Amino acid sequence: MRYLAFLAALTLPLASAAAAEADKPAVEPKPAALIADGVPVTFTACYEVAQVLVAAALGAHGIAAYLGRIGDLGRDGHGELIAMQRALDGVGSSTRLLVASQRQPEDLARLAAAGLAHHTISPAIAEALFASPHTAAAAEQFEREAQGG
Repeated sequence: MRYLAFLAALTLPLASAAAAEADKPAVEPKPAALIADGVPVTFTACYEVAQVLVAAALGAHGIAAYLGRIGDLGRDGHGELIAMQRALDGVGSSTRLLVASQRQPEDLARLAAAGLAHHTISPAIAEALFASPHTAAAAEQFEREAQGG
């Protein structure tokens, strides 16, 4: 499958205005045409609930929302991503909300518990998910018992 990513920001009017000023035709991506052709398109750089609704209206395969970066703006990233998922659920959309920019292992657990099922995580977060001293101690005990000790 081919996956294409497009910024879910409102940059197209700016590109059109700049091209008009330069007396040249604007070259604009056409995600709706790609979607109509069956190409699974994932929008990226989502920061607003309204952006997931645009992606859903276009029939996008997915939209990537940046949890950590939303938090960097002083906003409640968890709450906003949960609202994004509720908006998609509320309109009956099959568009998948992809949680990106997770910075703590707890982010994955908290958002999964709230019904967000699609995540990207860094290798550091993946490693931290298994870094439980209780799990390590139990694994060592199981290993000793398996060796007859």
